[in-house]
Amino acid sequence: IAFDVARGMSYLHNHRVIHRDLKPGNVLLKLPMMTAKVADFGASRNARGLASINMTMSMQGTPVYMAPEVLRQDKYGKPCDVWSFGGLLVHIATRRPPF
Repeated sequence: IAFDVARGMSYLHNHRVIHRDLKPGNVLLKLPMMTAKVADFGASRNARGLASINMTMSMQGTPVYMAPEVLRQDKYGKPCDVWSFGGLLVHIATRRPPF
C-alpha cells in the first residue's frame, strides 16, 4: 500500500501537483491484490504557472496529517505531502492516526 501511494504521489509531484490532503480516507484499495490508488483531488493544487512550486499559503487538509508549515499558514510546497505520507505510514503501522 505504501509503495503504491508513494508512486502515486511521485507522479503528482512530477506533474507539479500538490495533493494537500493525503490521508487514509483518500487512499482507495482494490481487492484482491490490495492495489492502492490516491484519490480525492478536491484540495489539490496545480502549481503550473506559479513563480515557484514551493510557494502557496492557503490552509488545506486534515489537521492530524498536516505539516507544521501548513498549520502555521506559512509558505509550503511538495514537502507538505511528504509529511502527510509519513503520517499515513504511522497510521498503517499502528492502525491509529498519528499523534
